[in-house]
Amino acid sequence: MKFSFDHFRQEAPVEKFDVRWAEAYAQIPLLEVVDRLAGDKTYLAEEKRKFESGEIENPTLTYPYMSAAELEDTERRLLHLKDDVAHDMTRVTDEPTKAIAQAYRWRTNERIAEVRMLKASAAGDMRRFDRYTRFVHGAPSPELFNYTLEEIRGTFSPYLADEREEVRAATAHFLDTLPKTTEPSTISLPPAELVATVHASTKEHLGHLIDPSLQEGVQHDATAIARAFTYALAHGGLDGWTVVITPSVTAINTNQEKHLVEVPAKRRPVSTQKLRELIVHEIGTHVARREAGEHTGMHLLATGLDRYIVGEEGVATFHEQGIRGSLKEYAGQERYLGTGLALGLDGTPRTFREVYEILKLYNLAKELRDKGVSLEGATKKALSKAWLSTLRTFRGTDGKTPGVAFTKDIAYRDGNIRLWQRIMEHPEEIKRLSSGKYDPSQERHRWILDNLHILEDEFEKLSSGE
Repeated sequence: MKFSFDHFRQEAPVEKFDVRWAEAYAQIPLLEVVDRLAGDKTYLAEEKRKFESGEIENPTLTYPYMSAAELEDTERRLLHLKDDVAHDMTRVTDEPTKAIAQAYRWRTNERIAEVRMLKASAAGDMRRFDRYTRFVHGAPSPELFNYTLEEIRGTFSPYLADEREEVRAATAHFLDTLPKTTEPSTISLPPAELVATVHASTKEHLGHLIDPSLQEGVQHDATAIARAFTYALAHGGLDGWTVVITPSVTAINTNQEKHLVEVPAKRRPVSTQKLRELIVHEIGTHVARREAGEHTGMHLLATGLDRYIVGEEGVATFHEQGIRGSLKEYAGQERYLGTGLALGLDGTPRTFREVYEILKLYNLAKELRDKGVSLEGATKKALSKAWLSTLRTFRGTDGKTPGVAFTKDIAYRDGNIRLWQRIMEHPEEIKRLSSGKYDPSQERHRWILDNLHILEDEFEKLSSGE
C-alpha cells in the first residue's frame, strides 16, 4: 500500500494565490536552526573532558556554523515577504485565500523571530535569546512541570525498596535532589480503551511502512536502521528522500531542507519494537507529513505552519505510542524536566552544571533499574546521556546564565499531551493527522485546514491510495 496525494490538489483561486507567495517563500532558504546551533564535535569533546574532570564549572559553548551575512540576508527577505503578504491581504475576499494569507503572515513572523534568536545567540545576548526562544517555542508550564515531577516520583519511588543496595542508594539520592512539587496536577493518562483504538488505527494506516521480516529479539545497529527506513520510504511511495549513515549527527535527524534521513554512525542498537517506533516517528510522521503537505495546494503545509513543531513532535510521539499499543507515560519526560530545571520553574534558575548534575542522577537511577547492569556501566551511560541532554537544553545559550535555555524540546511532551487531549475530545481528528505539518491542538491551524477543505475523511483516502 502506498500513499497517494493527488486528492489534496486544490482549484484556483486558492492555488493561484499560494503559488505567488510560495514561490517567494521558497526563494528564502529554510534555516535549520538546530544545525546552526550545533557545536564543533572536536571542540565539544575537549570541553566535555574538562567539564567532567572538574577543570571548568561550565563548558564554553560556541556556534561556528552561523553566518552573520546569511542571517542578515534572510531577515531582510523575510521582512520583504511579510510586507508583500500584508499588501495582498487588502485585496483578499474569499475565506480560503484569507486563511492562506494569514498562515503566511504568522509563519513569516515566526521565522523572523527565529533569525533574531540566532543573531542574539551569536552576539551572546542572553536576554534577547530568551525572549525569542520563548516567542518561537513557548516555555514549559508550571502545571506540566509539576506533573512531570509527580510522574517521576511515582515511577522511581518503588525502587527505594529494591533488593540491590546500589539501586536504592541511587534512587534515594536522585529523589532527594529532585525539586518538590508546589501543587497537585490535574493531568492524567488517556483511558486504556482509547489507547487500544489508536493502536489499531496506527497499525492500519502506518503498518505497511514496517518490514514484516523484522525479527523479535534482535538488536538493530545503524546499518539495520537505515535499511528499515529505506524500506519504509519505498513502501510508502515517498520518493525523493535518501537515508544516509553519517558521523555528523548524534541523533536521528530528518533534514527537511535536503530531503535526507540521517542516521548517526554510532547510533546505539535498538530493539525491534523500538525500531518500529522510530519508523512511524521519522518516516510515518516527519517525511509523510512533508510529502502530504506538498499536495494540499498550500506550500506551507509541507514546510510547516507557524509553531507547527509542537504538533509535529506530538504526532510523531503519538504514532510511536500507537504502534506500541501502550502508554505508561507521556513522551519527552527528561527533556521537559531539563528545560523546567534550567528556567527555574521550581523557583531556582540553573546553569548548565546545575541541570547536568540532576540529569546525571536521573539517568543513573534509570540505568540501574535494568537487572544485571553494573554500577560502573550504568554510571558511564548516565554521564554520556546527561551531557547530551544538557547540551540540547542549553543550545544557543552561553550555558552560564541561570534561567536561559533553548525551549524547543518542550514540544515533545507538550505536543504529545495536547494531541491526546484533542483526540479524547475529538477522535475524528486522528483521520487527518498526516495531512501536512500543522498542530492539531491549535484552533487557528484547524481553521486553515477546514478552509482548504482538508476534511476528516482525507487521512483515510491518503492511506488507501484513492
